[in-house]
Amino acid sequence: MTKPTILQIGPKPPQGFGIVAYIEGLLGSNLSKKYQFIFLNTKGSKIFRVNKLFRAVLTLYHSLILIIILIFRRPDLVHVHTSSGTSFLEKSLLGIICKCFGVKVIFHIHGADFDQFCFRGNNRIFVPKILSLMDKSIILSNAWYERFKEVIPSKKMIIIPNAVDVNDFSFEQKKKGRNESVNILFVGSICNRKGLVDLAYAVRNLIDSGSVKFYLDILGGEENREEMIEINRIYQKLELENFMKFHGPKYYSEKITFFKNADIFVLPSYNESFGIVNLEAMASGLPIISTKVGAIPEYLVNGENGFIINPGDIEQLTKSLKILIEDTKLREKMGNNNRQKVIEKYDWSIVSREIDSLYQSLLV
Repeated sequence: MTKPTILQIGPKPPQGFGIVAYIEGLLGSNLSKKYQFIFLNTKGSKIFRVNKLFRAVLTLYHSLILIIILIFRRPDLVHVHTSSGTSFLEKSLLGIICKCFGVKVIFHIHGADFDQFCFRGNNRIFVPKILSLMDKSIILSNAWYERFKEVIPSKKMIIIPNAVDVNDFSFEQKKKGRNESVNILFVGSICNRKGLVDLAYAVRNLIDSGSVKFYLDILGGEENREEMIEINRIYQKLELENFMKFHGPKYYSEKITFFKNADIFVLPSYNESFGIVNLEAMASGLPIISTKVGAIPEYLVNGENGFIINPGDIEQLTKSLKILIEDTKLREKMGNNNRQKVIEKYDWSIVSREIDSLYQSLLV
């Protein structure tokens, strides 16, 4: 029996965070045994992303490739992965082309600030019309689902969380004494929206209060060069070089090694759609400090598996870090709770069933 063909449209793995990491997990899940995945890679070099003319040319190129695929490969279903801004504009055109060829389309909303983007100015009219035109939109959180119900028919949306392959991440109980240094880990783009400036001031507060038995590892590449330069300048100005290091982006075994050696994971973002790196930290058995944005409050319970704070609350960030640095047993408890939660709800073996069910509903 021939496998149904699913065309994935989005940035193709390997090496990436966010959408790339999600797609890599999806392609590596047991869904690949049931479906034949083909790919239209929309990942362009940086010059194509920042130059409007080049971006338009790239979109036309992707449109041409898509038409060729639709004519000669004729997929049974198209799964489009999008963020907000120009990414959504391009994916909207590609989605409309698929509909013109009579192929059903799933729009998968990954953008960290998509809820704000959807309701901004004329987008409040344009974005819902595009999503209502598609056959289904995957929404990552209950909060976003309730918000989007104002402008998008409920039957056009489905909530499916992000996922992680738990087996990729090792889990070891870390029995550190009070005098041993505690390793804090951040993974994500080096940009303002990830809360890295707040983290810098929180680290400075810890040092000034006498809490110095820690080390902060920051993994990630630039999202905006000017912001990255400014963030580096702030960390230098605060004289944090003896307590932290920027390592650049790390992938696969290198990244997993950092998770293995960490004791605390921190993601003080101002916006996130879901926060896949939080799931990776959960799979690694780490307590998490993160913010009340996107889907994060739906899996991070304050005091149970970490601490959840308001974006920009440096005082609360400092306090949460200090508590976890000083309390080994609390770190163990929260880490165990996280590992169990991700196994039960967010492993690819679980979430792939929901994706499979959605595919089957549209393949009839």
